[in-house]
Amino acid sequence: MLNKFLSLIGGLVLLLALAYSGAWFYAAHKLDGALNELYERNTEDDLKLHAPAPTIKGFPFAPSATFKEGLTYKGVDFIFEEMTVSGYALAGLPVTVHIPEGVRVATALQSNVITLTEVKASVSAPYGIPELYEEDLRAWQQEGAVIDVNFYQATMGPVKMHGNGLITLDQDLQPLVTLATKATGYEELIGSLEAAGNMSKVAATGAMLALNGLAEENPETGVKTVKLTVILQYQKLRIGPLAIAQFPEIYWDRRTPPDQPL
Repeated sequence: MLNKFLSLIGGLVLLLALAYSGAWFYAAHKLDGALNELYERNTEDDLKLHAPAPTIKGFPFAPSATFKEGLTYKGVDFIFEEMTVSGYALAGLPVTVHIPEGVRVATALQSNVITLTEVKASVSAPYGIPELYEEDLRAWQQEGAVIDVNFYQATMGPVKMHGNGLITLDQDLQPLVTLATKATGYEELIGSLEAAGNMSKVAATGAMLALNGLAEENPETGVKTVKLTVILQYQKLRIGPLAIAQFPEIYWDRRTPPDQPL
């Protein structure tokens, strides 16, 4: 009787292992296919990887792809040592993006739009991710679809941030990001912006007063933590009342390009 029971348990374990293996390789195949399609559809004018394309690894853990040395997309450089994307890449399931050494964003006109360190985020797309064509993105945006940022953490200079929020597109198909955030180090940031001439003394004083009024101070460490909104809208990145960076407009490819004049 015991032998039959053990055989039954062993059979169930084997079935579960086979089922999981099948699901893993299916998810890995889907992720690999999506990456290959992205590479094939974009010329180097649109997408350029600064190192060979990654392969999908990670079994028996979540499938993952690690990009090295950064990439350029639509004229915007994302410079990093490595970026790992891991998860099952199926609608609604979370995917983790980890850039352990941080990332610097640059363009041909601006060598440092923004620099972030210790970047990690968990995102999920309950409505799926559209293909990066104007028509697909327009339909996705009109359906009110979003990408959920389940959690993120990042450091920008003296500011350490963590929180959650949403990513979607505005009426012009530009990224619209809203993150409910807890942040420390804002006093040093305001001071550095004022010292660099990027913020007037009056504006810096007003921002400091506003944030100090919202902050909670740890009585033991003296560290002030403030709840605020990080928002990217109209290509402008703001942390609460502070204007941080300006990004270029994205021009998406069309599935059906307009007719060329004769």
